[in-house]
Amino acid sequence: MNDTTQQTSRHWSFLKEGDTSFGLFYPLHYTLAGFLDAEQAQTALDRLADSGFSTDDIHVVSGSQLIATIEEIEDSNGWLDRVRSRIADFLGTETYFIDQDLTLARQGGVFLLAYTPDEESAKAVQGVLEGAGPVYARRYLRMAIDRIIDPDSTDDVSMRE
Repeated sequence: MNDTTQQTSRHWSFLKEGDTSFGLFYPLHYTLAGFLDAEQAQTALDRLADSGFSTDDIHVVSGSQLIATIEEIEDSNGWLDRVRSRIADFLGTETYFIDQDLTLARQGGVFLLAYTPDEESAKAVQGVLEGAGPVYARRYLRMAIDRIIDPDSTDDVSMRE
């Protein structure tokens, strides 16, 4: 296990590099795509598997699973994580995306997570997702979040069909 992995929480065992940063949900080196329903997410997962992705690197999670994980992270934060979370909230970085995820999850959305540690895998996932109809997709990098597919409306993700 490397130093980075030791410093991060793991609420989902399949995440290879942890799932938090600054006390917030942050699946490092994963592309997260939000879908309106399980059928769309499963179709995208199947397409990724058919294109050569290992089943260890691609996962679908329900909206309720995502909500529970985000709430568990928030509940387990120590004082330092809470300070970091407030800094991130002030800067408007991760919290914008978490709010977007929670909104879609509460509307019955389903999420696909694909491990994309390098540009080659990221481009392959992007190619599949562009034809799969996610509401949005983003890739979590060490120092940035790369928006791959933006929703038509950031206020109400259900407007995109």
